This record gives sequence, C-alpha cells and structure tokens, in this order.
Amino acid sequence: MEAPNEKMEKEILIALGMFYGEAYIDYKKGTVATEENESPDPRNHQWGREQTKSRYYVLQPFMDGGDFSKLYKKYEGRDPSKHPPIEDTIPLMKSAISSLLDLHKSGYAHNDMHHENIMTKKRKNAEGGNPGSPPVAYVMDFGRATQEFDPKKVKDPEFTANQVADIKMMLNGKSGKPGSLVLFFKKMNESISKSPDLTPAEKSGAKDIIENIENRLKQISDKNNIKKHQDYINDQFSELEKILIKKPDVTLSTSKPKNR
Repeated sequence: MEAPNEKMEKEILIALGMFYGEAYIDYKKGTVATEENESPDPRNHQWGREQTKSRYYVLQPFMDGGDFSKLYKKYEGRDPSKHPPIEDTIPLMKSAISSLLDLHKSGYAHNDMHHENIMTKKRKNAEGGNPGSPPVAYVMDFGRATQEFDPKKVKDPEFTANQVADIKMMLNGKSGKPGSLVLFFKKMNESISKSPDLTPAEKSGAKDIIENIENRLKQISDKNNIKKHQDYINDQFSELEKILIKKPDVTLSTSKPKNR
C-alpha cells in the first residue's frame, strides 16, 4: 500500500525526467533490490522518502552540491573570497527557477518552497576533451505537492494561486528571512558594481537584466501564462550570460581578480 502522496511524487519525478526507478529495502538481509533486481550505486542515486510499512524508495538523481541553504550561508558570509563565482550563480539561479516553472507546467504546485528543497549538482570540470557542464539546481521533495490541473487537458497552462505562492516563497522566503533569489540578486548587483572587468555600459546592462528578471517574478499572478513567463526569464538569463560569463574573472568576490 502506498503512503499518502507517494504516487504523486513518483508522477512528478517522471514528468520532470528525474525518476530513476524504484527500490525495496530488505533490512534483515541488508540488500537493496530495484525493479531490475540490481543494487543501485549510491554515488549516482539519491533516496526519496521511505514508506514505513513497505520500505519502498524512489531513486532520484544524486545531488552532490547540497541544498540552497548551504549556498545561502556562503552568500551571507562577510568574507568575499568565499562567495561563489558569478559563473556558477547564474546557472544555479536560472535552473532553480526553470525547475520550479517546469513543475508548474506539469500541473503541480510545490507548496513547501524553502532553501532545503532546492538541491544542486556541482560543476563538472572538463576532462579528456569533454567541455564539462555548469552547476545546476533542481526543486525537490514533493511531499506536500498538489495537482493543480491536468496538462494533457490544458493546452496553454496558466499559473494557479498555489503556484504563484511557490514563486513568492522562492523569492521572499518566510519568517522574515530573505528568500534565496532576493539575496542572490542583491549579491550579484554588489559584485557587478565593484567589478574592475566590466565597462560602465556592461554594468548598467547587467543590472537592468537582473532587475527585469526580479520584477517579472514579482509580477507573476494567477491566470498568467506559464510558458510565456518562463521563456522571457530564460531569454533574460541568456543575455546576462553574454555579459558576465564571458568574463572569467568576474565573481561574487570584491577581491582583485587573479592574473591569468
């Protein structure tokens, strides 16, 4: 018998392309069996929630970068040398927002959108001709999710009130503590202002784009078209990348860039 909401969590992971299979734990034998009767490599998978009676798990992508609360603490720190580089911040912000909007397009609201429920994968450095890949963030833990509509029956979905609440929580946080995105926008603006590698025009352009993204997220309301807003935000991030990521020494640090 499935635990409450477990079926929905599985459906969400499938919709988002993050369902890696199922596993059943035999504690007496100390073995793990998946649908293919193989033992999953714990380095490549992350366990979902356990069902108390059936000992049933869902296998998800393994997130080796921790959650956004760890990043949040790094950005809060006063030591600028420990702030993550902007070429990591931009893809993390972009993918976190996109992951939430993908969830919304799939017909669901998260309803628990705090730091610990945004997980990250570390940057993969280039090896043997492989170009590598930037870090990425995913919205996870769908234990409180609700299905807002059936995407198969809705051709051009619009945000619901619960989905708008997700966005506000990601932006503004709760209990008076700033949300992840508000803090990231602030730190990016500070870094851009103090960067010796950007021209005045580039600084102004980058700040305008950050303001555009933040304002668009703040202005989203129910009955707005999801895809339209997601496309606009992705386009703005692409423009921001053209200005900032081409500058290898621009980081969220106010220290002098290293000579290369």
